[in-house]
Amino acid sequence: NMLLSQFTTLIATDPLLMGTLSLSSLVLFIRLTTHLKSRLLWSCSASWSGAPLHLPPEIVQFLCRALHASEALVVRCWSVLRDQIWESADACGSHSDELLPIAGDLLDIFLRHGVDLGISAYEFYPRERGCLDPRCQVRCRVQMELAREIPMRVVVFTREWGALPAWSHSARCPRCLTRYYPTYYVVDRKVRVYHRGVPPFIHVATHVYIEQSVCRRFRDSMVCAWVSATNNARIYKLEHGARTSGCFPDDWPVRPSMTSELVWDSFFLCSLKDHHFEHQSQLIVDNDVSQADRLNTALRVRNLMMMGIGQEEWNHVCKLCMDFKEPNHIMRAVVIDGVQIGHPCCSVHDCKQPLVTQRARFCLVHDSQSKICAVVGCTASCEEPFKTCAISQHRALENDLLSRADVIMDIQPDGGAQDCSEKDEAGNTIPKARFGRRRTHNEQLCVATCGVILSRATFFGSEGIDGVRQFLHATFPTERSVPQVIFYDTACLLKKRLMTAQDHHFDRCALPVDVFHMKSKHKESDEFCGRYCNAAQFPDLIVGTKWRFNSSAAEMTNAWFDGFAAMVREMRDDRYDFFLDEMIKHHNRLVVHELVGRNANPHHIDRQVLLS
Repeated sequence: NMLLSQFTTLIATDPLLMGTLSLSSLVLFIRLTTHLKSRLLWSCSASWSGAPLHLPPEIVQFLCRALHASEALVVRCWSVLRDQIWESADACGSHSDELLPIAGDLLDIFLRHGVDLGISAYEFYPRERGCLDPRCQVRCRVQMELAREIPMRVVVFTREWGALPAWSHSARCPRCLTRYYPTYYVVDRKVRVYHRGVPPFIHVATHVYIEQSVCRRFRDSMVCAWVSATNNARIYKLEHGARTSGCFPDDWPVRPSMTSELVWDSFFLCSLKDHHFEHQSQLIVDNDVSQADRLNTALRVRNLMMMGIGQEEWNHVCKLCMDFKEPNHIMRAVVIDGVQIGHPCCSVHDCKQPLVTQRARFCLVHDSQSKICAVVGCTASCEEPFKTCAISQHRALENDLLSRADVIMDIQPDGGAQDCSEKDEAGNTIPKARFGRRRTHNEQLCVATCGVILSRATFFGSEGIDGVRQFLHATFPTERSVPQVIFYDTACLLKKRLMTAQDHHFDRCALPVDVFHMKSKHKESDEFCGRYCNAAQFPDLIVGTKWRFNSSAAEMTNAWFDGFAAMVREMRDDRYDFFLDEMIKHHNRLVVHELVGRNANPHHIDRQVLLS
């Protein structure tokens, strides 16, 4: 009200405006020009301070349409009010690198009167007006002003209004030719450097921006309800429908339709921006590659950071996963278990090299194997276009597969699936073959007994005991980091392997079988298991008549983790690892929040203490 009174006082000093400009038109003029501040800033030189003396012609025409006023009235109104409008916009926190929220009535005006003039409710400009390279500084350390501004038509997907037409602008340094965009700049056309922090709108593709809150909702729906990218896109369409699709001219370069590809691109880019913001670093990627490959290197770097001790809750403890045996003697407990989800991998057993394409059967190292007969154990060359050699029995396997390609499993006449424990009448001489792609065997999880996931690893060939041992070494690399109790469903085999390998890293750690598997899958006659791995043999694990820790924590976590099986089954390995690590990170944050509500006192042990 105080600001409005200042404006009306100014209007009162001008007889023309006083007689023709209504209060509602005055308010609308102020709101529209305030919202257009970024565009007005870029309409004048970077060295100019204060409000532009004159409005650009397209802005004048837009305001004439919106206010149903003459050009002379609009020009006069700006001449009288510009300084006060500029000061009030600064007081409200409006800056050239920020986007003001927009009300529905203003949005309708922009859509109705601005699109054909190249004016939109959402316009994206570079943060900088001058080049950041110190070599491009001119006299008195003044930055070289950016030039050759290029506008580009884009679609912005918003949380409140759906898909809207918008404009994105870039400008170039005339000396080093670095081009600056709203969320990044490109050096030598090869390197893309993103600005620090997470912008309110994520530049997902060349002609697409997605509001940050929409990206986060996609991620949260995946974490909490296993909503696929396809269904996230469908939900967005159902929520917003075709509300604004009619506002897009026919020649707009991209249609306002949310797709699963955009959902995935927004997830990976927004998550990487979050990661670099949390680690106070800067995201730098290749620019002269395809959209699908641009983030690959950054994803791999983050994946390496997450291996072993990389999860932010790796050093988590609370009342449900840590207890005091004595005043100065703590007991930490974890559970390890495997979940059978995976991604396509090389058909050579336990090979960890990535596939050249998602449809390939072998990695680049073992590509020559694709010319060998697909029957296991056969070394003869296959005959094109078949995947088997000329041996009739081997060729019959492939022909049989092709004849029932649509059948998922071999169904018996009685309707049941063949029991793998039963032998065929021909004995065990029927050869086996692998015609399709192999998939990784399982994901191994290390879960604190409160439900927080400490670590994850992909097992390629099998859930072998030596692989579990290596996984534990990576998760607990120092003696101080090793918990006092590690539950594992085949802990007896792990204990034997440790003893055989003379691995003393876990000597001070109890390795019991969790209670459920001890009763259902381990024989009472197994003396080794009963002696070393029966939880009942560890009195510290029992308090009164109850178990001190929940050894079934991994089973409950597995039920959540298994929900991602369908979503990741065709992912490339780098995206697969990043996605699962990101899901674990946000799942852990939810679990920790719930632990706070249960007064479980979740906190962290100093990493340096555990790693020393």
